[in-house]
Amino acid sequence: MMAAEDNKPTLLILGIHKSSEGYPNVLYRLNELRTTAGFHVREINTPFWKEGAYRLALLRLPLTLCRSLIAYATLLLKYVRLPTPEFAYVPYPSIFVLAMLSTLPRGLKPGRVVADAFISIYDTMVNDRNLLKPNNPLARLLHQIEKVAYGYADLVIVDTSENAAYLLMEFGLSRDKVKAIPLSTNEVEYHPSIYKLRTGTLRVLFFGTLVPLHGVLTIVEAAAHLKYRTDIEFRLIGDGQEAPKVERLIARHNPNLVWLRDWLTPGQLAEEIEQSDICLGIFGNTAKAQRVCPLKIYAYSRVGRAIITGETKWLQHILNEFGRSPFASVPIADPMALANKILELAETPALRSSMAADCQSFYETTLSNRVANDQLTECLNSLKA
Repeated sequence: MMAAEDNKPTLLILGIHKSSEGYPNVLYRLNELRTTAGFHVREINTPFWKEGAYRLALLRLPLTLCRSLIAYATLLLKYVRLPTPEFAYVPYPSIFVLAMLSTLPRGLKPGRVVADAFISIYDTMVNDRNLLKPNNPLARLLHQIEKVAYGYADLVIVDTSENAAYLLMEFGLSRDKVKAIPLSTNEVEYHPSIYKLRTGTLRVLFFGTLVPLHGVLTIVEAAAHLKYRTDIEFRLIGDGQEAPKVERLIARHNPNLVWLRDWLTPGQLAEEIEQSDICLGIFGNTAKAQRVCPLKIYAYSRVGRAIITGETKWLQHILNEFGRSPFASVPIADPMALANKILELAETPALRSSMAADCQSFYETTLSNRVANDQLTECLNSLKA
């Protein structure tokens, strides 16, 4: 076992992760872990994809698996050259690293392993994006790898209680193995901003990768319902899987909508949020949409703007836990309901102001990096004890 002279245990960060703004939960969580009290922290990382290429890698999984062999072999060689660590933390994507560790002789395995599942790769590939059918041999193999990986870890971290329940059910994990901890995000460029009422055009913002769970078609159709309101402008930022459908809808309805297809930096996105009056969450009619709190909700709440999002199991959990939600909500995949809610907020500026302040408070007490780091540190200390 790795041991330091002051008897602090070693926490080894081990993975193929990309520490960049494209993966903020990895970047900012590792920044916090590197200064975690009570541990000596080391890191081995052999990422095998370039910036922004991971989504493409998901679409070409067989090729990606072959290409990744070098990265995993390099990771393994670096790992076995070190004394065996008392603790290992495996960032997302963790499942193949965990599967690799599970095959090692007992003397080479870390004493305790914490894995960041973030999202299930099987669920993303098969259920959410329909890139593989459930009976596809590759899908079955992926499911088995994920089950072995999470079963091997001592603790698996996800972002919501609903995602924790999904892993428990889908992979047959024990209840004490999975812990819900908020994501870690960029709190430097996304910073609190007081909402100031303005005259003139009301701006409604959405940004994202246009995957099915976002329900971006619902947003475009809501904009079409409101195109007679020339004082309401929609701003859509991003590109992705459903972009062709968005193009067709915009061409058919010609809504009052500006679409920026180039991805923006966090600083630019923060500025877009600050200049907006209403920010839109997710409205997709998928099982995964029911379980997640997307990163855009973190960003909107941190800056502090009125948010409308879909009525999901995650949002119901917030209602049950806190007695109220800081967000306005509408039924998922219901463009007319979304249009009506936007009109309601457009006509009540005082409500927008109070919601903006409520969102900032909710972020600070529930979603902030401080909350996430405190919960993760508590988990690590409990394993250490």
